[in-house]
Amino acid sequence: GFFFSGNSTNKPTVLAGNPPMPVTDSEVVYAGSLVYVAVKAAPYEAEGNRGVKFFLNSVWKKSQNN
Repeated sequence: GFFFSGNSTNKPTVLAGNPPMPVTDSEVVYAGSLVYVAVKAAPYEAEGNRGVKFFLNSVWKKSQNN
């Protein structure tokens, strides 16, 4: 597994269940939740620094019934 830490001013789409539905209750996804995420990677170069940045597009928590 992987652990990523990040910050953003824009919230990603959060989905739960099967079929995935938007989450309206913030208690559904909590610290320690096992989730699937959709990320996009892109290279950057700014002021002599090079690297890779990641964008978090969506988070999906599978329901416990499935």
